[in-house]
Amino acid sequence: MSPNILLAWESKHGSTADISHLLARRLRERGIQVTLFDTAKGDKPAGAFDAYILGSAVYRDRWMPHIMQLAHSMRPALLSKPVWLFSSGPLGHHPTPDDSPADIADMFWCTAAREHKIFGGRLKAHNLSLMERANVSVTGKPYGDYRDHGDIIAWGDSIAGALCGSVLGT
Repeated sequence: MSPNILLAWESKHGSTADISHLLARRLRERGIQVTLFDTAKGDKPAGAFDAYILGSAVYRDRWMPHIMQLAHSMRPALLSKPVWLFSSGPLGHHPTPDDSPADIADMFWCTAAREHKIFGGRLKAHNLSLMERANVSVTGKPYGDYRDHGDIIAWGDSIAGALCGSVLGT
């Protein structure tokens, strides 16, 4: 019997959604059942899960509001199962712990997560509103795709290894 996990995320321009789908694909290749859930499109996922992965784009040094609401509303379930967190957002450099969002402690409080992984983000001019492009110009944020797909896949492998050992008892 393979573990069943919920992979929930909130994305602003699609980069975090892409990371979620890549993680889901890798976990499925490892024999794990994955339910994908875009928190901006629904209230609360239905079903019981063996584990959870929660991810968010980081804007203004914070996680997005729908994923935060989901974590708070599901706190009892999240505290009773293995949880992993990921953030997407740093641009122009390899992510470091200094790139952790300001509200990550709140997410650990809601989840008692095993790990928080930070992935680089993606910034494309054509995805941005006029106001967002002006903000990018003022802040000097670099356009480009700073996600490391190999790192995302390796993290998925790490989670699969932990799940197969803890959930299946192997």
